[in-house]
Amino acid sequence: MSTRGGADDYNLWAKLVGDSKWSYEGLLPYFCKSETHHDIKSVDSEKHGFDGTGLPFDQDPNAGNPIGVAPYTENWRDGKQQPAGAELGNGQTIIVSREVIVSYGAIRTPQLLILSGIGPAAELAKHGVKQTVDSPEVSLNFHDHIAVSQFYKIKHPEKGLSAGSPQWTGPIYLLGIPADIVITVSVPREILQPAMEKDEGQKVSDGDPHLQPIRGHIEILPLCANPESPLTDLNTPFDGIVITSGTLLLLPTSRGCINLASADPPAVPLIDRNYYDTEADRVAVRHGMRLSMRAFETLDGQAIVDHEIVPPGYNSLTSASSDAEIDAHVKRKAATWFHPAGSAAMGKVVDTDLKVFGVERLRVVDASVLPCPIGAHYQVVTYAVAEQAAEIITRECSS
Repeated sequence: MSTRGGADDYNLWAKLVGDSKWSYEGLLPYFCKSETHHDIKSVDSEKHGFDGTGLPFDQDPNAGNPIGVAPYTENWRDGKQQPAGAELGNGQTIIVSREVIVSYGAIRTPQLLILSGIGPAAELAKHGVKQTVDSPEVSLNFHDHIAVSQFYKIKHPEKGLSAGSPQWTGPIYLLGIPADIVITVSVPREILQPAMEKDEGQKVSDGDPHLQPIRGHIEILPLCANPESPLTDLNTPFDGIVITSGTLLLLPTSRGCINLASADPPAVPLIDRNYYDTEADRVAVRHGMRLSMRAFETLDGQAIVDHEIVPPGYNSLTSASSDAEIDAHVKRKAATWFHPAGSAAMGKVVDTDLKVFGVERLRVVDASVLPCPIGAHYQVVTYAVAEQAAEIITRECSS
């Protein structure tokens, strides 16, 4: 899915690491470089690429302000250590002439660093890994976008409103996710600020970045299908009778971590996701779900849906449901939206040129370097990180 998120998200990133090249304007050339936009007349040509790879309507949510209802957009295209290479799990050593670049993702990159002796002393000692660099922030700051899907049986499946219907026969229906719009909302300050103060145990300034009006805390994604059913064990049939409303938490304040299961490289690491841990996250998700449910409670909504399909032992939710009732559904149904990041954070594990602190000739280029969540799906931002990394490396090699 092609979304960038808000300019404020990137500007916070740049502020955290003290380098403007990771701001929205700093990354804008790389957004454009990896984009081939096909609707030239409807967007700002200065903010898009054309030859690369009650809410307001937002024709162009990728121009720096994502708040509102927007067209759903997808991407399609036909003492420093001096490592001179990498040792693979089978013992093979690969020698490099310049540097090692780690692009293993937000789950495996911290595992690889720790197995190489770069990480928190206690974690290394626990698994008998010799420490080469004390880097206590490796594996911390892990964040991810969770999605809470609500499934609704529709009243008139004969109208062909959902994927799986016999009427969905056109080739276009086989391309991408069955969605037409995406809705990005900011959580009102009057409910978010007290929640943040509860989490932090102190007064939170009105100027806090998380409270600014164009931060896209929540995404609501209506789907003409039930693609998340396998993750919630509802076993709803894919036969055109179910639609979905997904509420995604885009700017979580909860943080998890990645730990070793063992010193064996192929072993899957232990992932402490720590979802939904803060009151700020709970308030945000509840707000998004209530907005979604209010839409289905309108006359127009009631003309479409018959009832919500819920797990055994759970009652259907409404916008008037209590916080505790919503939280119970979240704990039962929430799942990753596959946007893990932050576990080798810039400013803590790598510098602004993506070089690992304390190690020469070692760089990380993947979503693990994101120091803070971005209110978007991570394909676009990851492409931009890679494009900027390529330019940084090329410039260094040329000097």
